[in-house]
Order: sequence, then C-alpha cells, then structure tokens
Amino acid sequence: KTMESLAYSGGFDSFEGIRRDQFFLPNSKGEVFIEALCRYGSKLQNDTMNNGNSLFGDDDAGFKPTPPDIPVPAPEYNKLEFLKKEKELVGMYLSSHPLDIYKFEMNNFVATTLADAQQLVADAATDSSLHKKEIYIAGLVSSVSKKVSQKSGKPWISFSIEDFNSSLNFSLFGRDYETFMQFIENGQALFIKCAIMPRIYGKPQDEESKENSGPVECDLKIRKITLLANTKEEFIKSFTINLPVTKVDKAFRSELVKMLKANKGKKALSIKALDYQNQIAVEFFSRKYKIDINTDLIDFIEHHNLEYTLESQIAM
Repeated sequence: KTMESLAYSGGFDSFEGIRRDQFFLPNSKGEVFIEALCRYGSKLQNDTMNNGNSLFGDDDAGFKPTPPDIPVPAPEYNKLEFLKKEKELVGMYLSSHPLDIYKFEMNNFVATTLADAQQLVADAATDSSLHKKEIYIAGLVSSVSKKVSQKSGKPWISFSIEDFNSSLNFSLFGRDYETFMQFIENGQALFIKCAIMPRIYGKPQDEESKENSGPVECDLKIRKITLLANTKEEFIKSFTINLPVTKVDKAFRSELVKMLKANKGKKALSIKALDYQNQIAVEFFSRKYKIDINTDLIDFIEHHNLEYTLESQIAM
C-alpha cells in the first residue's frame, strides 16, 4: 500500500519512461507491474543477503532474479484520476491542477475567482448596489454531503467548489436541489452563474427600516450550472483570429488551412488582417470553414504568437 501511494502521488515520476498509470497495468506476463516490482525487490534483497553469506558470494550471478517487464503504456490515460489521488494522499495538488486543462475556459469566461466572490458577498453587507449582482464562477466540486431534513423529510445537499486558491460552500434545497443535483459530483468541473442576494428573515423590511437596519447578511444564490467542459459550445457565438499581414506567406497559409480542416466544428470563424504599417484592419468572415475551438487550435495560435477574440453570450 505504501508503494502504491508513492506511485499514485508521483513519488516515482523521476524514473524516466514510466508513467504513473503503468505501475498499475499488467505486463507481458499478466502481472500488475507494481506488485511484480515489489516481489522482485524483496527477492533481490533476500538473495543479495544470502549470497553475501554463501561460499560463492556475489559471483553466483546466475541465480539473480530477473527484473519484471515494464507494461506497454496505454495511448491515453486519465490524468485527472491520478491528480485526485495526489490530492487525497498528499493533501494538495503537486504536479498540476485539474483546472489546468480548462485554461481556455477559465481565461475567457471566469472573471471572478472564488476569493473575489467571497469578498463581494462580504462587501454587499454594507453596499446595497451589489444586491442582485450576477457573477460567474468556476471550480471543482468537493466535500459533497447528502442529507435529509429532520423537519420535512426532504433531501438536501451541501457541497464545496474550489479553484486554484480558494473554496466556496453551497447548500441546495427544494427546487434548487431538483434542478442542480445532477451536476453535484465529486471532482466535477462546474461553471456557475450566481446572484448576490440578501438573506431574508421573516417579512421584507420597509424602505425606512432598511436604511437604519445596518449591515445585511448576503449569500450567493445559484441561478444556473453548466459543465465547465461545455462552456465553449454553449456560450461562444464566433471566433476571430487576429493575423498580422507580415506573417502571411505560402507556408503559413498552408499550415493554417490544414489546421482549420483538421478542426472542423460549428463555430463561425473570422480572420482579421492587421496591417500595422498602414494602420489598417480588415475582417474576413469565413463561409467555407466553421471550427471546433479545442486545445490543438489554441496551441497553434499561441505557437505562432497570434491573438484571438471571441464573441460570447457572457458579459465579462
């Protein structure tokens, strides 16, 4: 178990050529690699001690155990599962963060961190202009706890979401429980639309009493939940690549067309040609290509030091 924990949490990452998942795969003999390694290590240690006390000593090399075969790595493996294990065993993410794979979504759709959201809720206690303000936040679901009300017998749920530096707690009751329960799963990456709402105790206060009542406690009320992985599909209307004319040559054009063909999708594409010398910008709308905005496309744009803009349904 100790060796498994070390492998899961990255303790053997320094061994080049062996991924974490390979330790838990069967090798050519059908042995789980980490189990075969432990047996091999134990046998090698025992044989070394026995040989040291034998007549032949270390010269008896013909009887040394054979190292186990290294399993063939799978074409793909779920890095997220191993990051969850890393957090579970070490208490923090070490090698990377699960939200790193949503870099595009976090940069383009999430203007409010969870720490910022907490501060806005705190400020709303004394600043009524923040009441009913809508914000968009994102994070990973953690600490899910399903419960049943002793008073009504109805189910409800409490959970946390966490981003790179902070976390927020939520509870869902009644209609909200029915509407959003399907999204609440440990490790799920969520994009949440919230509103900052004053807590209501009893009947609403009249305007005069509101002015003299002092600070008003507020909460974040969930309005909508979307899987973070689906935000590009749901919220992007069109995508524009900003292209300096000095970069355009036959080789680049061929590479760009190849990339667009390889990433066909449903999003409208525009190319904005930028002539900095003459201070001219002309935008061309593509009728031939619609694209899928994915990691390959964004990597291509960043590799060529280009910039992009997108038309979104979300006000940042």
